[in-house]
Amino acid sequence: MRKSFRRHLGQHALSFVIMAVACVLIQGRLLLQPSVGIDTEVMLYNKELQYIAWQSIGRQGLVLLSRLFQPGSFSLMRAGVLTLVFLVLAVILWTYVFSEEGEDASRLQVLVSSLVLVCSPLLTEQFYFRLQAAEVALTMSLVALSLLCLRAFRDENNVVALCVSVLLLAFSVSVYQSFVALFLTGAAIQYVQLVFAGADKQRRKRALLSSCAVFVAGYLLCFAATRLLSPDGMYAAGEIFWQSRSFAENLTDILRSYAYVYGARNMDFTPAIPLTAVPVILFAVRFLRREKSAKRPLLAGLAALLLIAPFAVHLFVGGSLPARARFPVSFLYAFLAFLATRLMEVFFHAEKKDGGMGRMLCAYLTALVLFGGIVHSGYVSFYLGRTDLTRYRGDVDFAQTLWQETAVLRSELQDPAAVTYAFYGAHAAETEAVSEVIGKSIFGWDAEEESGWRSAPRIRYLFAYLGMPYAAPDAAQIKENAPDASAMPVFPEAGSIIRRENLIFVKLSEKK
Repeated sequence: MRKSFRRHLGQHALSFVIMAVACVLIQGRLLLQPSVGIDTEVMLYNKELQYIAWQSIGRQGLVLLSRLFQPGSFSLMRAGVLTLVFLVLAVILWTYVFSEEGEDASRLQVLVSSLVLVCSPLLTEQFYFRLQAAEVALTMSLVALSLLCLRAFRDENNVVALCVSVLLLAFSVSVYQSFVALFLTGAAIQYVQLVFAGADKQRRKRALLSSCAVFVAGYLLCFAATRLLSPDGMYAAGEIFWQSRSFAENLTDILRSYAYVYGARNMDFTPAIPLTAVPVILFAVRFLRREKSAKRPLLAGLAALLLIAPFAVHLFVGGSLPARARFPVSFLYAFLAFLATRLMEVFFHAEKKDGGMGRMLCAYLTALVLFGGIVHSGYVSFYLGRTDLTRYRGDVDFAQTLWQETAVLRSELQDPAAVTYAFYGAHAAETEAVSEVIGKSIFGWDAEEESGWRSAPRIRYLFAYLGMPYAAPDAAQIKENAPDASAMPVFPEAGSIIRRENLIFVKLSEKK
């Protein structure tokens, strides 16, 4: 396998260089700019607080990697550079997973599928969380290595490789629970490649059983480690809706998630990319017609598995998940693009007697869809990065304005360091939110408490990071001193800021 991988690197070196350049251009704005988003402000304020939170939701692997990559204070630049490096590595490994069966992949196949990955808006949404971006990017590589070790066991009966595959999967799930879905997606991809390579029934059976064994053993090992290290840290336990909602509600949410992703109904998703499945489906239909009827149920079930695998976590919890947790779909799209590119190449080289104008038309349409999908995905991801930078600059300007506007009130206190702030409502960013998290101001989160007045930790941590620290009041202190918000105008109008003892109350909006 090592010789095969070295050959893969050598044959596709130019494709990987182009992919790396695209990765920096598309994702660099988000990962290298000095931007602080939600959750990252906690890491910058006090890493141990974030580690405790991760430990409490069963992410021991994430804590371990974070301590390794960020031994001192958390560095945004270090996190961004590491993420880019690990993302390039992950894409290289995953293109090898795509092409590990049958004939060697062409340079165009590798280039197209790698660009689909680095341009993915779903990955951009995930990497917005800079505090864990490098760790998630590295773990994408670990899942690919787990799949390659699984293949080594299948092909060479290497028991050591099987054990390593289990350990890598268990660790990956302890970093982020959605890696369960990524492993299943990769296993389904490997099985598809086996079928297309003409593997016999015995080999397919061995592949299926070994994949199931690794998945079960890896998940149970992670579950046991979580129970041991953090008895109350099963993140999914509080998120399993099958226990609290009706079957119809859960099924509706799951189907809505499918429609949301495969129907490309949001700017986070690229309409052209799912269309790469069209030539693959047409080829599969023709393939089924030529195969024996006994194989048709197998192949139909395989296609269903490929579409379901990225949503394994959705099925487990019984509801929809945030866009950042759906990043395994990007790997499925990349594989579909890999297959579609191969079909396009076959059609372009077909003789007239083997299809003629129809095949050429299909080839040109496939090329158009692939090119349009990559360009649009890249634009969306680049736009998301630009939006986040605009949002962050607006947050910084707004925080500094608040600090300056309340300077006189702070100076009236005997101990200005004891001052604290409470806010009513939320502040909207200069740019509209263009995804579930990107584009939304830090002053727009945590605004759902009944009283409306709150001292949101996110805002306080951002102020501290900007060199404007203030104390944290308790809820009782705020409630006891809170003015009538309905009688106050909205900041920056006169009367929108009121001081009561060491508490400064600021009304940000009319809504809570």
